[in-house]
Amino acid sequence: MTINECNFLAGEIYLFHPADPSCPPDDSLWGMFYEYGDGDVRLESMSCDLRRFEIRQPLPEGYRYCRRATRGELVEYMTALAFDARRGVNSKPDRRSGCNP
Repeated sequence: MTINECNFLAGEIYLFHPADPSCPPDDSLWGMFYEYGDGDVRLESMSCDLRRFEIRQPLPEGYRYCRRATRGELVEYMTALAFDARRGVNSKPDRRSGCNP
């Protein structure tokens, strides 16, 4: 579904993609919805590679589609976020096709 059609819930994990409505996990930006602010979707955390995360940032421009993560994807995201927090690294994710915060 498009970003405008998505009924975001705070604390839920979503996958975002600029061109593919299915938002494939290997080629999407993953993020935890935080709030709407000034017309923007704001994410509590986000990652393109599930190794490095950005915290409290707006969804980067260019993303058109989104979907809520599956239960398995939610577990994968939260586990990766916990490992990243333990390392204390919060830097820009690797840039990959379709995922460019």
